[in-house]
Amino acid sequence: MFSIFRDFFGGRLLGVFEALKDALSFVGRNNTLDLGPDDGVREQVLLNERSVTVRADVDGADVTLTTAANLVRLAGPGDFTVQTAAVDTRVYGNDADNTFIGNTARDVLYGGDGADTMYGGDNDDVLYGGAGDDILVTGNGRDRVYGGDGDDVFYVGTGQDKLYGGAGDDTYVVDTSGENQVLIYDLEAGDVIDLGGLGGARSLDELLAAGGRAYQSGANVIVSYEDIQIQLRDYNLADLSADQFAFTTVPGELGYTPADDVTEINIGGVIYKRRDAEPMHANYKLTDGKGTYWSPDYFVMVVGGQSNAVGSGTGADFVRSDDVVAYDWVNDTLVLADYDEAPAGGDARTGASLRNNFYFPAATELADTLGQPVLVVAHPVSGSRIDTWLETGTGENWAALDPEVSRALALVGQDSADAFLWHQGESDYPVPTAEYKALALQLVDQVRDSAWGTDDLPFLFGELSKQGVNWAQNIALQELELENTDANIGFVSSAGLISEELSGVHFTGESLNTFGGRYVDMLKNILFGLTAAPNTAPTVAIDAPIPDHITMAEGEELRLDVSDYFTDAQGDELYYYAYLNKRNTYLQNSDQDTDEVILTPSYDHAGTYRLYVYANDFNLDGEAIEINLTITEATPLVTIYNNRYFDTAALSYRDLETGLAALERNRGIDILDQAALDPNDPITLVVDVQHIRGDASIEGEFVLGDMIDGEAVSQAYFYGEGRFNVAGNAADNYIWGSDGANIMYGNDGADRLYGNGGDDTLYGGAGNDRLEGGDGDDLIIVGRGNDQAYGGAGGDTFVFTLGDEDLYVRDFDADDVVQMVGFGFDDLDDLRENALIRDGNGRVIIDIGDDRIQLTDVTPDTLSEDHFIFA
Repeated sequence: MFSIFRDFFGGRLLGVFEALKDALSFVGRNNTLDLGPDDGVREQVLLNERSVTVRADVDGADVTLTTAANLVRLAGPGDFTVQTAAVDTRVYGNDADNTFIGNTARDVLYGGDGADTMYGGDNDDVLYGGAGDDILVTGNGRDRVYGGDGDDVFYVGTGQDKLYGGAGDDTYVVDTSGENQVLIYDLEAGDVIDLGGLGGARSLDELLAAGGRAYQSGANVIVSYEDIQIQLRDYNLADLSADQFAFTTVPGELGYTPADDVTEINIGGVIYKRRDAEPMHANYKLTDGKGTYWSPDYFVMVVGGQSNAVGSGTGADFVRSDDVVAYDWVNDTLVLADYDEAPAGGDARTGASLRNNFYFPAATELADTLGQPVLVVAHPVSGSRIDTWLETGTGENWAALDPEVSRALALVGQDSADAFLWHQGESDYPVPTAEYKALALQLVDQVRDSAWGTDDLPFLFGELSKQGVNWAQNIALQELELENTDANIGFVSSAGLISEELSGVHFTGESLNTFGGRYVDMLKNILFGLTAAPNTAPTVAIDAPIPDHITMAEGEELRLDVSDYFTDAQGDELYYYAYLNKRNTYLQNSDQDTDEVILTPSYDHAGTYRLYVYANDFNLDGEAIEINLTITEATPLVTIYNNRYFDTAALSYRDLETGLAALERNRGIDILDQAALDPNDPITLVVDVQHIRGDASIEGEFVLGDMIDGEAVSQAYFYGEGRFNVAGNAADNYIWGSDGANIMYGNDGADRLYGNGGDDTLYGGAGNDRLEGGDGDDLIIVGRGNDQAYGGAGGDTFVFTLGDEDLYVRDFDADDVVQMVGFGFDDLDDLRENALIRDGNGRVIIDIGDDRIQLTDVTPDTLSEDHFIFA
């Protein structure tokens, strides 16, 4: 029976209920909810009211708070687990041994007199341990933590935490994995600061010898090593003792020798077992006085599925940990998890071919969260259907994975797995929803019935990409999630994860890392028995301004703001996406920053479609909005080719700027119409090594800019009869001109400009340049530096200005001239009188002060007035 009292002191009885859900519906602000006498059942309480006192007898209760329940008090002898919501929350404990788990907002947690465990989570939290030997875990914010009486253990995350140990022998375990500043206000005799493996040290002396410092700063003592700083407030350096520091993770010392018949010991709530040899993982292992190793069991994570589970993305950090071990099924051995070792890599994937995956980041975070090593057994198979994983189907992939898990467990002396992570379904696109649901549940039963499974083994399904064409089985997963028949089955949202490929199926490396974190978040909910707050899917807004029909032309871009189309009862942030009724047709995407669905039909998309627009609250999809879409034919103005030879067309566009934005390095761009170019602004090239073509009707202005990584674009090639004017940058540019009349500017750098056909103008600019005019009557203006010029066919003019330093014309012939600027010469005689002219083995060398001109195929005797223009 469940009772409701008027206020938190008990007082007048307001009601008695047989069902907990009825009591929770009735309870109001400042009431007390009494969970009744012990009956052997630990109650699961979802509290949706502020300022409620919850009382439990010895059975205790697990309490999950919604955003409305931001103040709760605990009473009775029972122990509680309390999970806060993402809102500033206060929790007042009773005198039992409670566990408080903070969220992303600011939590203030009061422990009471029991041995409490508190997790602050993100944001700037305040933790009060109270009496008892408490475990206090800070997050990433600037937290204040008060241990109170008892021998407390502080696990100090990154941030700038202020710690007050209080009475008792307290231990401060500092996260030294990254930049951290910790302020300890009352370090006393008996307190210990544990710096793990910082600097590879095993003592304070070794840390100082490795470059650490310990010094007095005003009234405080600073102990630091690189980005780690410990401030001991109101402390004297003379009182600092090596006994106040521990380095217990490399590995640590147990501090005593258990009896020979002891095989397990409890350390901080974690069971450490006697080992015959040193475990492979780096941390979470201790040695006793005989040198025997003790460590926790591995948390065993099994992974199956297809390509996204294998790992198909690149470009992100390869997140790993020396506390994660993997089973190498190629060589039947255990290895420290790494991306160039099986299962992630091996002979098939090395160097540039390495791929990100989600299971190593998940295992890395899980090891930190649980305080124990993790063993990964993964053997997903790209392109695999679900029947290949089922004994009732073809079953070949299950036949490989099943004995591998047993073998891996045997190598570590364990019997069962702890979680199964699954991502698959793209290859089952045609399978009806109801059938896939049945097959998915059959897989869960098969895994749990295996030799290494358990009846309640956590099983996590990951959603498929919401950008991908093979998304259909997401419907099956969402229906299973809503039915919620098994608390140990979790569903991991893919909302917001990105694919950069056209089909949208495979996640990027960064998204795979993010996905791994989401798997861990869901797994923690299952392991810690947390109940998610009630949630409903987004719904279509009443009177939403939804068009019945959209008409647009091929090559256009339409950005459809869909933020007013949907509403969400919980006020959740929404993720928007869309699909077409025609599979393998890609013309839509979404911009989450602007809440827009973007339609970009190419020039083979004319036709009629149905556009389905969805909203997702990062858990559930709402009902689809259906819009009729007509795309009319249009003439492309730009065509993109897959290579520089212009032999395999890829896509077409309405303008050059859009086409360039979609380009990768070394692609061909064919400008078909002058309308593709903006007549008012030059086009800036931001992808290196582009090949641009246009016929005689095309004129364009181009500038070599900077790429996304900050490096300057250095190469550009132009073809056809079009006229392309190009300005280089400060890099060493290589610009290849078309057969039209081009104007090219090298600017700074050692540039190479090739005019090719047409009457071109080449400006070398500063730097040691190579300028080749090609066919036509070209104007070559060298600029400062040690320049070499080739006029090519035609009558070419080489402009040499006072201070240009050095011009070497490699093919000077009868039709070419040198225009002298700024020297003040009137004629050749004036030049001869003021310059040193000499023969240079087949060329004439003309030295004018610090400047020099060299002309091939000319001698001092054959030099004539016709070779110069004096200005």
